[in-house]
Formats: sequence, C-alpha cells, structure tokens
Amino acid sequence: MCLCPVCGTHAAAERGQQCGAFPPRPSQVHHSCRDLKNLEAQISTTKTFLAHLESHLLVLRSEYNRAHDHFTHRLPPEIISRVFGFCASREGELSPFDLGAVCKRWREIAWSTPQLWTSLDVDLNWLEINSQTRSWLIQEWLSRSGELPLSISVTYVKTDMAPLPLAILENILDVLNRFSRRWRDLDLSIPFALLPALCGDGDGVSILNTLRISPPEILDDAEEELVHRLAYPFQITNASPSLQRVAITSFPFSMVGINWQNVTDVSFDDIPIYDFHSLLREARNLIKCIVDIKDDGSRFSAPPSIERPCLIDLDIGLHQTFQTSPSLIFDPISLPRLKKVTYRPGYQPFAAFAAFIERSRCSLEALILDEVHEGEGMDIILMNEDALWNLLWNLRTLTTLVFNIPVVAKKFFDLLYIPYSPTTNPDQPIFLPQITSIRHDCDEVMFSWDRVIRSATSRLKLRGEDGQPILRLLEFQVHELERLDELLVARICHTVASGVEIRIKRGLEDVLETHRREYEQARFGTIDGSWEEDLL
Repeated sequence: MCLCPVCGTHAAAERGQQCGAFPPRPSQVHHSCRDLKNLEAQISTTKTFLAHLESHLLVLRSEYNRAHDHFTHRLPPEIISRVFGFCASREGELSPFDLGAVCKRWREIAWSTPQLWTSLDVDLNWLEINSQTRSWLIQEWLSRSGELPLSISVTYVKTDMAPLPLAILENILDVLNRFSRRWRDLDLSIPFALLPALCGDGDGVSILNTLRISPPEILDDAEEELVHRLAYPFQITNASPSLQRVAITSFPFSMVGINWQNVTDVSFDDIPIYDFHSLLREARNLIKCIVDIKDDGSRFSAPPSIERPCLIDLDIGLHQTFQTSPSLIFDPISLPRLKKVTYRPGYQPFAAFAAFIERSRCSLEALILDEVHEGEGMDIILMNEDALWNLLWNLRTLTTLVFNIPVVAKKFFDLLYIPYSPTTNPDQPIFLPQITSIRHDCDEVMFSWDRVIRSATSRLKLRGEDGQPILRLLEFQVHELERLDELLVARICHTVASGVEIRIKRGLEDVLETHRREYEQARFGTIDGSWEEDLL
C-alpha cells in the first residue's frame, strides 16, 4: 500500500477499498493529494469571502429598504407605532410578527411598540411541542408590552393524543402568573384542575376587570366530578381585584374566589338556585345579570328577601331539566329598577315570574319571552294562564315585546286591537299603551293576518308627543311560511304606508318585500311603489 508523504493517508483508504495488485506510483498520489488540499483551501477562502459579501448585502438591503420605504422614511416612529396599533387591533388581521417580517425598520418599530403586545392567545395544545421554547416566547411577548394592561386568553382542547403532563402546563401558567398585576381581561377555557394554578404572583394590586371561565369543551362526567374535589378555589392572590364583568360556565359559584362587590355585569351558566341567590346577595352593584338556572335536586329554606336597586337588565333561563317550582327562584327577589327582562321558562308556567314583576313594582320597558316549549298540554295552559295576561295588562310602561309563543298570538292581537277612540273614551283601559315594537317568532302562523292589520290600524289612534303613532314596528319571523296572496300583501303595504312598519321574514329573507316586488312586476311590469293603491 502507498502512503502519501504530505498527509500520511493510504491511497486505497481514500477510495474506501484495498490497494490493487498494481498500486499507483507515490509521485502520483502525492500530486493529487496536494491539488485536493489546495482546492479545498480555495473553496474555504471563497466561502468566507462570500459570507463577508452576504453580510454586506444584508446591510445594503436594509439601507435600501429604509431609503425607498416612504412610510418609515417620511413619518416619525411615534406615528408609525400608532398606525401599527390600529392594524393589529383589527381582530384576525395582523400580528406583530407579520409587521416585523416586512423589513428591519418595521421590525424595530414593532418590537418597541408596547401596544402591539398587550393581547395574547395561549393555546396549550400548541405548547405540547417544545414547551420550553414556547414558554420563553410567551415571556418575551408579554415583556414587550411594557407596563400596559394585558388581555390574555388560555385554551386547551382535549385530543386523542396523550395529554400533556400537568406539571408542564403548570410551568407555562407560572409564566403568565409573573404578569398577574397587569391582567385586565382573562379568558380561561382549560381543564378545571389547572384553574388553581393560575393564581397570580401576589405582587401588587390586581387591575383585573373581566373574567371568563368555561370548560375546555363539552364537560364530561370525569371533569364535572373533579370540580367538587378541587382542594383550592380559583383565586387571584394579588390584592383587591376590582372585577366588573364575569362570565362563568359549569364552574361552581363557591369555587370562584373573587370579590363580587364591584361586579356590574355577570353571566353564569348552570348555576343552582341557592348559588344564584348567593350571587345576588354578594354582587350588590350588579347592573346586568344573565343566568341559566339548573335544578340540583337539593331542598333548602327560603332565604331572606333580596332587593337589588341597581339591577336593570335580567336574563334568566331555566335549564331544560329544571323540574322545581320557579317560585323558589323568584319569591325572595325584588328588583325595583328593572328595565329589561328576558325570561326563558322552558316548560314552566308564568305565575311565579309574573308575581315577581308585580312585587318589584318596576317600570319595565322591554320584555322578551323566549324558549317557551309547547306540547304536552302546555298550549292549553299558556292559552288560559291568567298570570301571563294579567302581567301584560299591568305593564303600562312597556315599549318593546318579543315573544315566541304561537298559541297565544291569536288572543294577543285581539287584545292589541283598540275598538274605540282613546280621546273620546279616556277612562277605558288600553292594552300595552306605550308599546312601540313587537316581534313574534314562530315555526308557523297560528294567527290571522287580518287581525294583525286591524290591530295595527287601530293603533294609529295612539300618538306620541311627536305626533307619530306610538306603535312603530310589528316584526314576524316565521320559519314555515305559506305564500301570501296579492290582496293581503297590498293591505299590509297600505298599513305600512300609514305609519306602522310591518316586517315579515323567513330567516334573512324579507318575505313581504319579495312578494311586493313580484306582484308589482307581474301586474305593471315595473316597481314604482303605487301598486297597492291601484289594487285597493
């Protein structure tokens, strides 16, 4: 075997094979090895020089972009930061990384604009890959926000893959805890077992204003059972959180360790009756309240009377499995300043609700009766339930009514009709004298359009201080609507022209307008608005 005197390498080893029977002469091996070394040295030198040129190229490109970018060349950084802030504030449009990817100057400005980094959506599923690097990225993102208030959303969706260990998830939440004194909006859709870990760092006074808690997806039995075994409630350890808006789904009221004194707006799904009353007692400054009450099967003594003079907007629904008497909900409550009520009774009667409104002696302006289930004898109960009709008769200040009870529609429009002149019979009671807007949702029409037209026309007698009819709008949302004949459409359009707007819709389709155009086109070959006058 031949050995190279320059590098000491066997010639055959260079080729990865044994020396042949006639190996090359030593002089040949020596020259080829030297040439190879020289060529490799030239390549290395060239690569070094190329890297040097490329570094100059990056600098020149940056200068080129700076010189030709009229946006950053003509505007001061403060104005550019404001523009970036408007761009990033449009939901789903641009992230700071999108802005920073344009050029170096844009990146410098974006990285130094705290307003771009105050909102963060943390997907814990996304963190399953290289969680340490992602935790560092969260730290960097929030650090760039300066001292501004933060809006943070944390989500986690269960998958078929093995779940990430709780220890890793808690480490990620610890990163968020370091910025707890600047939390302003917190939206949590994570396994309830993680909630106690998101507790803040106890440093400074909390400025938390909005809190939302919901399960990561449909709450399964295991997760629901886990809630009752939590050793600690969800609680922000920073001093005196001044929450104003709270929205909670499927998480017990007793496990929410916050100060309810300043809460003005609350939404609580799947809350038992007892917890609902506790909520009203603790949230003394509540203005708007949305609750879906479930029947937990427990029995308890009626609490003392609860009066909340600040509450003006109440949306209360009964869970589909609710079987307890609604009087257990309403009997202790009195809301004297109530202006708007949405009631979703399911299969329950109206007596307890009507008594609650009467007891509150409030000047109600808007009433929405939604999710009223019919069938199984409920149609007969609703049709003849005096509590509902007495309630409507006594609502002298009501201006807006929305209802989806088809079986009572016929009687309702009969009561809405005024058979006499209010000026000549001032002592006669008028049904809903201040009503300005009525909306009725139904699957099919169970009333007479003639009665609707008659009622609307009679209401033209009631005029407001501006001289216009008090009743301004009748809206119908009918899912299964038969075709309206030409004469009926003409009469409705004539009523609309008199001053009461009537809308008939099927989903997003304006059925009345569609029919009007079709009949005008068929009769006159044009659409000029005079068709109903000629027909009538």
